[in-house]
Amino acid sequence: MAFLDEVLKQPGPGLPPVQGDPGYGPAGLCLVLARFRYKRGWRFEVGPNEAFMGRPDGWRSPYEWCLKITSAPVEDARGSGVTSPVITVVPLPYLMPDTEGDWVRWLWHQVCQAELHEAGEWFVVGDGRPYDPH
Repeated sequence: MAFLDEVLKQPGPGLPPVQGDPGYGPAGLCLVLARFRYKRGWRFEVGPNEAFMGRPDGWRSPYEWCLKITSAPVEDARGSGVTSPVITVVPLPYLMPDTEGDWVRWLWHQVCQAELHEAGEWFVVGDGRPYDPH
């Protein structure tokens, strides 16, 4: 919840304040994540996307805020013997959900996308990977 406190302090059009419904803006996603559980070893974080940081006028775009999904370590699908976590960084939507239920649906979609990416790496027919995401 430390990051939630930081989110709520940020000014500017890129981070709308929490208004009435606590699901509004990035803070709403943080509130959902505080109660969220998924597979053992997976982590979900909301934070600034550093690629968008550093504007001299201090304005913050909504695209600066991202969801970072880090899986538990997984074996490389190509058989290299390397095991590492899969990291997915997704920008928060420009038109941010304004209810908790909307954030839950958005989070569900991001989890499914991360899992679908991995399935595409492991899905092999003969010698080919018809759904290889790379």
